[in-house]
Amino acid sequence: NVSIGPLTNIERGNIDNTIIHNNVAIDALVQIGHNSIIKENCVITAGSLIGGSVIVEEGSWIAPNSSVKERVKIRKNSMIGYASNVLVSTKINSLNYGNPSKQYYKKKKKI
Repeated sequence: NVSIGPLTNIERGNIDNTIIHNNVAIDALVQIGHNSIIKENCVITAGSLIGGSVIVEEGSWIAPNSSVKERVKIRKNSMIGYASNVLVSTKINSLNYGNPSKQYYKKKKKI
């Protein structure tokens, strides 16, 4: 149950496999680098660039035109704001935006 938009490029893994799990939505014009893992229930919107060996954990959302540097981990339930440049790994349940991106608040857990 994966949706992949037009003109999207998903690179084949060199060392490990590039893996896209269930219930992932990938919009148009997205670049996903080699050896990356996109876990369940993630959304990657238009024009985003995901570097090599990136891990996007469950329930994360990446806004349009954002970029994620290689070997960065987007933690569970994180949100990346519009046109952000993520250079370091995020924290769980966090909102991150800017260039370079910074964590602005931690989302509360759902009951």
